Amino acid sequence: MEVAVYEAKNVPQDVTVRLPGILTKLLEGGRWELTVKALDEGEATWILCRMDGDSIRGLYVVALDRDALVVVRADGRLEDFLAKAIRGNAPG
Repeated sequence: MEVAVYEAKNVPQDVTVRLPGILTKLLEGGRWELTVKALDEGEATWILCRMDGDSIRGLYVVALDRDALVVVRADGRLEDFLAKAIRGNAPG
């Protein structure tokens, strides 16, 4: 799992936020699905999943607000990690 947090400066609140280019390329490849898209004034979140049958094999989360850009990328068998996260006892 990789996590990157960047400080956001001078993010205009009146600009329409579009899907970042790297995520668009993942979607064009056909293996990734856009599962969540949440756009609100000054905030945007996208979650992409790469499935293998009923199993989640990859996850990308990108969240932007007026203070930060957060990017999370996870690969592998994610069912156990996600189950722990939902229960509130994920590592880290």
